Amino acid sequence: MNTLDEINIVFAPDDNYVDYCCIAIKSIEENYIGKNKINIYILCSELLEKNKKKIKSTVEQNNAFQIHFREIENSEIIEKFRIKDHFTTAMYYRILIPNLLSEQINKAIYLDCDVLVRKNIKELWDIEIDNYALGAVSTLDFNNCGKLGIDLNYGYFNSGVLIFNLKKWREKNYVSIIMDYLINNSTQLSLPDQDALNFVLFQDWIEVPLKWNVRTTLYNFKELQNDFKQYLYDPAIVHFTTYSKPWHLFNNHIFKEEYNNVAKKSGYSLIISDEIKNILSKNIVIFGAGSSGDKTMKFLKAFQLDLKCFSDNDKSKWNDKLKGIEVINPLELIETKDENVVIISSIYEQEIKEQLLSYGLFENQHFYCEKNLFLICYNYKII
Repeated sequence: MNTLDEINIVFAPDDNYVDYCCIAIKSIEENYIGKNKINIYILCSELLEKNKKKIKSTVEQNNAFQIHFREIENSEIIEKFRIKDHFTTAMYYRILIPNLLSEQINKAIYLDCDVLVRKNIKELWDIEIDNYALGAVSTLDFNNCGKLGIDLNYGYFNSGVLIFNLKKWREKNYVSIIMDYLINNSTQLSLPDQDALNFVLFQDWIEVPLKWNVRTTLYNFKELQNDFKQYLYDPAIVHFTTYSKPWHLFNNHIFKEEYNNVAKKSGYSLIISDEIKNILSKNIVIFGAGSSGDKTMKFLKAFQLDLKCFSDNDKSKWNDKLKGIEVINPLELIETKDENVVIISSIYEQEIKEQLLSYGLFENQHFYCEKNLFLICYNYKII
């Protein structure tokens, strides 16, 4: 490859993720050691000018870093893919990297915006992938090989940290092949962009050490081998997967404080009112029709937060009322999960959390713990 004198790093933020992209870039700068020029390529479509200025300002004092914007054209093609829930158009931009970067650029690193780079990015850049189209980190805790019809021996990788051999992508015409596959299959795929990359490149990728993409879910993966556990506590790249991010009040990731420190250096406040907006825009349900739930209801009412109903696992309370408020079967929360926000107020908090998760509800999105309700109100000066 002929781009070793410059390191090329690609992000694909939309307007909602610009701040986090800036923090990721700042984390790269904080840990970079080397003489290579760093090119940061931003793939975007109609990104607001003020957000482009934000990204530029992140490293404007560092001559080693240069920001480049690459506008996505013909976005109507991508819109044929699965765009709903937490899947966004920007998610698919990584597939277009070989076409959007100059043909003189033969290698690039792609990073999701929700990452914290803790080690020298040059170490990742220096990983040799000449004989493969892609370098990536295996998921370990799960895979979609069975659904995709891939032999387990080929493995399955996460698409949040990727090293591209752009020359080989162009030679094999992989962009067109993956695009065609997505047009025909994206609605059937659980993780569309990642599944498509794995399906097409299952024989043409090389495994990168785990430390370069330590995802949130690995911290709960009990089967993680002892050889890998060291990476959980000293990762090169932390990847904040799952709905709970370090900029959420209730996030308890072990690298949240470190992330916040980098964010402050970037000039961003992480106190974002996602939680209070979520609570105020939905019906409130208290899970726990007992004395604790009664106290929580009084707390809510004191601050003009109305309660829709209670829920409880005690069948004898169903269709009854607590202080004039209906008590419902928890199963009813499944169909109304996007209309309600559940506050767990019970000594059985952990059991109820697991129960709600089994229903397909997400913590910090569909439900919160009662002990955190006070923190929400305090931080947003409701009390």
